Amino acid sequence: DKSVVPALVKMAESSKNHLARLHAMWTLEGLGALTSELVRGKMHDENPMLRTGAIRAAETLLKTKADASLIADITALAKDSDPNVVLQVVMTSKLLNWPDWNKNAQNIILTSPSAGVKDIGSQLLIKPPKIAGKFTKQQEKQLKNGQEIFSSLCFACHGSDGKGMPMPGREGVTLAPPLTGSKTVVQGDALLRVLLHGLAGPVNGKTYEAQMVTMGTNSDDWIADVACYVRKAFGNNGEMVTKDDVIKLRAATKARTAPWTIEELKAGLP
Repeated sequence: DKSVVPALVKMAESSKNHLARLHAMWTLEGLGALTSELVRGKMHDENPMLRTGAIRAAETLLKTKADASLIADITALAKDSDPNVVLQVVMTSKLLNWPDWNKNAQNIILTSPSAGVKDIGSQLLIKPPKIAGKFTKQQEKQLKNGQEIFSSLCFACHGSDGKGMPMPGREGVTLAPPLTGSKTVVQGDALLRVLLHGLAGPVNGKTYEAQMVTMGTNSDDWIADVACYVRKAFGNNGEMVTKDDVIKLRAATKARTAPWTIEELKAGLP
């Protein structure tokens, strides 16, 4: 019964109860009576629930290509003070598969001061790479654990795709070196050495803002699991490593106190 539309519009625009405004907006969406004008207004509502809801409701209009200019309004909310609004911007851009949504989302997450945006946003970006090959149950467990470690920690510098996290405003520059196609990752024990003691200085002639710090305080299983994942993901096809490999290398390099350099690692590669 669309005779209620004027009353719903009035409620959505002027009710003092934020839940009433929210429900009225969604009822208009359900009736097919939602307008770009109303959605834009709710994107600036004083209540973050309305701003978040307005982004979601706008998806309906964007799917039907009713008003493509709403994309700019949604993108502007990436700088909203409320983490839920910011996360909704990322989710909507992913759902509608906007051009460069992944790259833009990484920039939003990297520059956000909110721990929630960083933690939850990182999970939204993860698209587990396909890992080809036959593995034992133990190896499958290692790869799963390694993926969880990477998606909660390593992605922040190396990017969810292993190509390096893009630096905002600096085209072609990444926060850390790419892992895909890296000889350091797949050859010898170089990756384990980096995880145990860190990596300093330029890498292949490039200086990166993020230095790889030691992860040696983590358990031998932790080191082995994330190493296995990186060696098998992102198009890499290195050999799996075990907890015993880490134990032996940790003992052999226990006197090491400084991070490795890429020149030292290359000298030890087969």
